[in-house]
Amino acid sequence: VDCGTTNLIEVNDAAFLGIDTIIIDHHQPLDDVIPKALAVINPKRSDSKYPYKDLAAVGLVFKTIWALVSRQEAISYLGLVALGTVADVVAMTGENRLIVKRGLTLLANSKLPGIRALIKVSGLDNKELVDRHVSFILAPRINAAGRIDSANLALDLLLTSRDAEAEKLAGILDKKNKERQKIQQKIVKETIEKIEKGKEVNFKFHKAIILWDENWHSGIIGVVASKIAERYYRPTIIISLKEGMGKGSGRSIRDFHLFNAVKKCGCFLERFGGHKGAVGLTITVDNLSDFRQMANLVASEELKARDLIPKLEIESEIFLEELSLGLLEEIKRLRPFGPQNRYPVFSSRGLMLKNPPEVVGRKHLKMWISNKDSVYPAIWYGKAGLRSLNWKNRIFSAVYSPHIRVWQGKKELHLEIKDIRLNEELS
Repeated sequence: VDCGTTNLIEVNDAAFLGIDTIIIDHHQPLDDVIPKALAVINPKRSDSKYPYKDLAAVGLVFKTIWALVSRQEAISYLGLVALGTVADVVAMTGENRLIVKRGLTLLANSKLPGIRALIKVSGLDNKELVDRHVSFILAPRINAAGRIDSANLALDLLLTSRDAEAEKLAGILDKKNKERQKIQQKIVKETIEKIEKGKEVNFKFHKAIILWDENWHSGIIGVVASKIAERYYRPTIIISLKEGMGKGSGRSIRDFHLFNAVKKCGCFLERFGGHKGAVGLTITVDNLSDFRQMANLVASEELKARDLIPKLEIESEIFLEELSLGLLEEIKRLRPFGPQNRYPVFSSRGLMLKNPPEVVGRKHLKMWISNKDSVYPAIWYGKAGLRSLNWKNRIFSAVYSPHIRVWQGKKELHLEIKDIRLNEELS
């Protein structure tokens, strides 16, 4: 499940040994070649007639249960299917949206002790469960088990029927997630240092970031690749080395098909798989430099300078006074949000700060944004370093997403800042 489509040799070997293999996967086939398994359930097969192509592997398992057992039994798993669909960061369109919309309600009211304990330890009990709670709170705790320890911890949590054991396992996963965060921060810092030194990555010549190290944890590199790709807005592959072999994980940018690019460098790889936005690969240490050189040649051919400039798509430019709790309730009806159905982003001009900005949580900038007629609290994540800018008497334009938060029992509207452009100083 969630792999196997490109494992042609392994599946053929299993068949030779008399072992039947069933593959349920959503990854791209290699040159339209399908392994000789008993069954390959994958809507990305060129001969697939299934109309919706973007189901996650967990959604395909759901469909398989629906076909083989019964509709009623399949729907009983919908909460877990929603959890897995959001966690896998697939397109939030079509059937995926329906699965998540229906499934989140079942997840919030799950009868599984493990899910209830996880929601409680994450501080989400008695809250309306939405897509971002899964993306940023529940999924990282479940994934932390497999990233730095054994995935059996998460499996045991989901399978247990005992409340006491569920609470214990949820607590362990919470600690594992904190440990994962520390390891991740360390690797991200070391990766940035390598990039800034300019020896292994030179942006004059390199349009892709490909880095490796023996001290990088193989379970964390995918998250690190995502952070680095977001920071520098370039296709990024991070590789963990051990005993002469490298395990790599890559994340892409908007206009670059990473799987197709890696396929062109396949002669240097032991194996690889993935899709447009992400890949996984295995490589020998001897081939690392050649792979980096070839991958950058491919990136240089396919990416123009303008493709390396991050783009902020804005739904509409509005006046600040057009924001209201009523508008937020309308936006809420568009949930669940995710790739290809993102949360709306707006822009407004002629804004000022009511008070000097404050640093909260060490990394974030809190501000009160005004256009003279309206004032709203705002948070700019990860931008604490901009507090020292000269904000006094400056007007600016802001790009943001409005959200509802509950503060001291009251609903209030606040803004999550995406970007700000400072304009001239007021006379």
